[in-house]
Amino acid sequence: CVSGVRREHIGMRRVIGRVARGIRRQRALFSTYLTPPTIVQQALSIPRRFPFRFAVFFTSLKTFSADIFVQTAFEGRQDIDWRRAAVFAVFGFCYQGAFQYVVYVKFVAGRLLPNAGRYAAKSLQEKLRDPIGAGQLLAQVGIANLIMDPFLCLPTYYITKEAISGERKKGEHFGHIVSKALKKYRENVREDVATSWKIWVPAQFINFGLMPLHLRVPFISVISFGYTAVLS
Repeated sequence: CVSGVRREHIGMRRVIGRVARGIRRQRALFSTYLTPPTIVQQALSIPRRFPFRFAVFFTSLKTFSADIFVQTAFEGRQDIDWRRAAVFAVFGFCYQGAFQYVVYVKFVAGRLLPNAGRYAAKSLQEKLRDPIGAGQLLAQVGIANLIMDPFLCLPTYYITKEAISGERKKGEHFGHIVSKALKKYRENVREDVATSWKIWVPAQFINFGLMPLHLRVPFISVISFGYTAVLS
């Protein structure tokens, strides 16, 4: 009888021990997901986990906000020109977000210059001992400032602006809108490209020389807040 009571007591202790260990594991798992450092880390990892979606969202919001800032802070508008702000949101989504991500991350760093991401992650001493990587850095800056900006970025901006906020005659076809936009760009090309180089040559050296691939488009977006204000 005594031995039976002991076995029953030992069995109960084992059951209680298993239940307690289960509760501790559940509490540990629950706290892992809800502790503030983990939430912050998950938020900060969004650009790395969803690079394309974050890029297009961030650039759209940035260009939209930059134009509203110019309208209210510099132009002193009482009524915001939402149509003009929409120009910049579309421009940010299509060009600065989607197109630049495909070009700079997928094509240039992914295929054309596959060492670009590894070079950016190296220390300064390692960079100084990597002439090939330095050459690829120069190539990326050249692609951005000699090809992308004067032949794609600025013309796209002028066409988008003309299509959405320009004066349009009834029955005017899109080809004529493009022609008017490019005419305006040709009139301003020297000033626009000079302004672009003053900002983007040093900025792209920092971007391509230091930033990991998933932060390159967001970095461009941050710097271009002021640049968008200048264009606006």
